[in-house]
Amino acid sequence: MPREIRNADLDLIHIPHFNVPVRCPIPFVVTIHDLILHHYPNEAGFIKRSAYKFLMQNAVKKSAHIIAVSQFTADSIKETYGEHIGEKITVIHGGVSDNFKPASEDEKTEIRNRYDLNSKFIIYTGSAKEHKNVQTLIDACPEELKLVLVTGGKEVANLKTRSNTIILNDVADEDLPALLSSAECFVFPSLEEGFGLPAIEAMACGCPVVASNRGSLPEVCDGNAIIVEPTVNGIQSGINEQLTMNNARPDDPVGREQLRSELVLYAKKFSWEKAAEETAKVYRKMLYVH
Repeated sequence: MPREIRNADLDLIHIPHFNVPVRCPIPFVVTIHDLILHHYPNEAGFIKRSAYKFLMQNAVKKSAHIIAVSQFTADSIKETYGEHIGEKITVIHGGVSDNFKPASEDEKTEIRNRYDLNSKFIIYTGSAKEHKNVQTLIDACPEELKLVLVTGGKEVANLKTRSNTIILNDVADEDLPALLSSAECFVFPSLEEGFGLPAIEAMACGCPVVASNRGSLPEVCDGNAIIVEPTVNGIQSGINEQLTMNNARPDDPVGREQLRSELVLYAKKFSWEKAAEETAKVYRKMLYVH
């Protein structure tokens, strides 16, 4: 890679992940999404963890500039590698795809029938890795509700499911908006997130969110979700609170529609166009400096 970069006659390169070539021959901008592996190695062995920390340190210290996907991630970088690193960090939130939008009633009926979800359910999308805290969500979900886990990976085999747990591990991307639109709420019990895009995707579909008070989630949700302790009691209380809010408006379609519209409007603040504009500003600044 260093040879390819040198031969390309570039002035600046943007590496959108921490795995920057160790001997990068030109100034580079790096995007750091999170430092989760510092705290939750999951099943990574010693060699993989050591390589990760070496590459992350290389990326942080040698970069001309760092893009962090949240203020939480920026603060984590400073806490780990020194406050002085903050001088070269810009926070740029990610965006949500335009594919995530409220589904029509016909689309919701079709998706419920296809996945046999004709009773009330709550939903989670994401991996089942250690920091995602999925087992706690399974334990916390009220028995009268279906819990739909759109997940996959080898960690799923370790989950202790209950009779109301449904695991969907082969869901097409185009089905997600209708599934989210049909759910009573989306629950994000994670112990640490660098950004937390699934919560914004749910809001973009008009789906209420119950989220953990850890990592970037309070920052990203910004008052538009029920924020809870990521424990069985905390998650259970959040779900019950959201169900109470939903049930308080059975004959108030205007109220329910207003809530959905507010969530959709908030999610629109997270656009890839905005992220691209802010990233281009970083490029211009670095090209001027270097």
